[in-house]
Amino acid sequence: MHLAHLIRWNDLIYCVSEPAGGANPISMPTGNVCEQIHLRKKRHRLIVERHPYLQHSVCTDDACTSDRFEERLYHFKSSSDKTRLQLRIHHQPDTRKRLESFMQSFFDAMKSIGEANATRKHLNQNSLKEEIDQIELTCEIEREKDYELVYYMLSRNRLDLVLQLPSYNRRKVDLQWVLNSKITITQAVGNYWSFLIYYLLITYISVNLALAAADSKADTSSLPLKRIHDFGVDCDGRYFLHTQRHALQHGVLMKDAETTRSMLKEIFRFMADFYVLQIKVLGEVTAKTWWLEKIPIDDFQDVLVVDYASQNDE
Repeated sequence: MHLAHLIRWNDLIYCVSEPAGGANPISMPTGNVCEQIHLRKKRHRLIVERHPYLQHSVCTDDACTSDRFEERLYHFKSSSDKTRLQLRIHHQPDTRKRLESFMQSFFDAMKSIGEANATRKHLNQNSLKEEIDQIELTCEIEREKDYELVYYMLSRNRLDLVLQLPSYNRRKVDLQWVLNSKITITQAVGNYWSFLIYYLLITYISVNLALAAADSKADTSSLPLKRIHDFGVDCDGRYFLHTQRHALQHGVLMKDAETTRSMLKEIFRFMADFYVLQIKVLGEVTAKTWWLEKIPIDDFQDVLVVDYASQNDE
């Protein structure tokens, strides 16, 4: 798995792993604070007595402060059950805590790598012009599309150039406008970066989960690996890094280990640079909140509700 020494992938795997097959799941009232089962009625006690595997999920804290209870499904898992990995939260007692751990490690890794790419030598106006002219000429960028210029700079690992654009006297670039820019496309109107980052995250997370499954022999049939092959062609927005589309081809993705690893490295490097750009232009609270909304895992936003503004105030 990519950056396994920095990103707590095991926490995410815990949250998206579900027993494949086996007995039908059982719905039980779960506290909003402890995230454990509360035996609120006699029938709940009887259910636990009949299904001993639920006992480890029962709240035993007499001072528990949970004041809301929602029905969650609990699955029986035997040693012979095969685990299924999917882009959906499988609710367990420590789900929220484990998701917070994963996301914090994800943010920390992006910030560390992005900051390193932001601290290169400052260029004078002539050198900056040469760099920008070369990118515009090579990539055939329309001059009014500053977001495309920023994209191509980031794809070339030149966050340092992007951060110098506001001081470039031959072409004034408003980075805040670039980050919030909207695009009008045939079927939708949306933020230019939202499309790209969303699909990069689907690919990055799904492929890493699939790599983890190769070691554990987990079921990956629910992961959108076949769909990822289609990201190689832009449709209604930019779907993928143009430099890495070859890695999405059939017979290459997950088949060619070196190419797949290189693709994961470039995806994360691009996302890290974009995240640090957001921090420097919009602020870290805004950046973190924006990324949480883009995580392509069902029920993720319902479970992990984090007010980064209040955390920052503290």
